Amino acid sequence: MTTARANRRMAVKTSLSVLAVLALSCSGQKGVAPSPAAPTASAASVKPVAPGPDAWRNKEPPEGPRAVHEYPAVETSKLDNGMSLFVVHRPAGVVSMSVVALGGASRVPEGKSGLAALTVRMMTEGTTRKSSLELAEAVESLGTSLEQSAGRDFVRLAMTTLR
Repeated sequence: MTTARANRRMAVKTSLSVLAVLALSCSGQKGVAPSPAAPTASAASVKPVAPGPDAWRNKEPPEGPRAVHEYPAVETSKLDNGMSLFVVHRPAGVVSMSVVALGGASRVPEGKSGLAALTVRMMTEGTTRKSSLELAEAVESLGTSLEQSAGRDFVRLAMTTLR
């Protein structure tokens, strides 16, 4: 028998085995042989069985009222430097701010993979006035989080703080 013929034969056997397993698993039956039929009793001798403590699990709960979700209004404006400003007021004691700029990994020259992520990461690693440690301590002392991320088409700096 040639090698190609043996490979084809093995592929057919494997395919048939997979189809058999799929057919058995989709039939809804377990791999256990059916038990012999139990003797039937007359209707008069059958006593009603009390429901178990988990009988409520067999009944689907009724549908509740449809939830209404109202999206908050978004105030938009343009700053003098051309940046768009979006403000969403929410009744919470937390303020979240994000600066998102077009750019990211798609604008990095070939061979400079990771440059966008490195650049935005360095923006949270200190300033001309504060070292990395001083900035981290200042952020922590205010109960604030300072985050950065770079995607394929954007870079983002975000800050969340208490009011």
